[in-house]
Amino acid sequence: MRTRARRWTTLASGMLAISLLTAPGALAAAPSADDPAATVTGLFETIAAKDFAGIGAFVCADKRDAVAARFDITQQLGSLGTDIDLDALMAGLTVSAAGVTATVTASDATTATVAVAGSLQLDITDDAARVFVGQILSSQGMEVTDELLDQYTPLLVGQLETPQDVSAEVAMVLEDGVWLVCDDFGGTPGQQPGPTPSAAASLAPGASPAPAASLPPMDPAALSTLMATIPAELAAICTPDTYWQIPDLGPDPGEIASVDCDPDGSGGSFVSYSLFADKAAMDAFYDTQLQGMRGMGAVDGPGCPTGPGEATWEHGRRFCYQPFGDDAHMLWTHDDLAITASAINDDGDWAALETFFAAAGPVAP
Repeated sequence: MRTRARRWTTLASGMLAISLLTAPGALAAAPSADDPAATVTGLFETIAAKDFAGIGAFVCADKRDAVAARFDITQQLGSLGTDIDLDALMAGLTVSAAGVTATVTASDATTATVAVAGSLQLDITDDAARVFVGQILSSQGMEVTDELLDQYTPLLVGQLETPQDVSAEVAMVLEDGVWLVCDDFGGTPGQQPGPTPSAAASLAPGASPAPAASLPPMDPAALSTLMATIPAELAAICTPDTYWQIPDLGPDPGEIASVDCDPDGSGGSFVSYSLFADKAAMDAFYDTQLQGMRGMGAVDGPGCPTGPGEATWEHGRRFCYQPFGDDAHMLWTHDDLAITASAINDDGDWAALETFFAAAGPVAP
C-alpha cells in the first residue's frame, strides 16, 4: 500500500486518542475544598465516566478549554464522519484506571502540586475492533475483505490495549473555595500526543473520492526549489502532492512544497519529499511522525538499515518503521536543506530500501 508517511500517523494518533475512551462508570464527585489530590482523582473519574461536559468543573478558568479539548474524545474523533459508529466502538471498550494515583507533593494556602502516576488500561472486544476497522476502510471506498480485517484489526487491538501512561506533575490552584487543576498536562490544547486524529479516515487516501480542494495552491517557487534537490532520474517522474489543497490532508505546519514519486522497479516502491520553511518546522514534523509511529509500536526493532528503529545519516536523522503488513518504510531528514523524504518498499526488503535511500537524496542543488 503506497501512501505518505504522515497519512499513516493520522491513524496512529486516532488510535492514541481512542485509547483514552473509557467504559461507563459512576459520575465523579465535585472538586474538593481541602484535598488537591481528591480533585485530580475526581477529574480522572469523570473522564472514565465519559462525562466530558463535566471536565470543566475540575479545572481552573485559565486552563478549562485546554483540558476539555485535550480529553474530550468526542471532539477529537468527530471528524471521522457519520460512517463511523463511535457508540458501537465504545460499547466494546472497558478500561481500568485502578492503578492511577494522585499525591500532593507541595502545597500552600492557594497553590499546590499533585504527582499523578500510573496508566489507563483498556480492553476492546475483537468484534468491536473489527467493525471499527471495517468502517474506516469502507468510508474510504475500499472493499472490506477478511484479509484486510485480519491484517489491520490486530494492530488496532495492540495499540488500544497498550497501557496509556498518564503520569505528570499537575499544578493546582484554590479557586472559588475549591481545589482545581490548573495545568494542561504538558500538551497542546486540543491535541493528543502525535498528530491530530482529524484525518484518521485517510487510511487509504488513494482509494477514496477526492474531497473538495479549499486550501491555497502550492507556491511554484517553493516547488521549483524542492525539485532541484531531487536526483534527476527520480525528479523526472515526481508530481506535486495531489492532496496539497485538501483540508486535513494538505501541508503540515511550515511545509511549503511536496512531491510524490512512484519509481516502479527501482527498489523503493514509492517516495515523497517535503520542503519546509526552516529546519525548526522540519524537525517538528519529523518528531511528530516519529512519536506517532512509536505509539503504534511500528519503530520497535534493530533500526535502519536492517529493520524498524531510529538511526542517523550524514545529513540528518532517520527512522525505519513497519506500521501495517510487511512493507518496509523509512523517513529521513536533510537538515541543511530543511527537507524530509519518506520511502516504501512494498516487499518488506530492508536491504533494497537502504539501497534506494542511498541514491534518493535529496542533494544540494
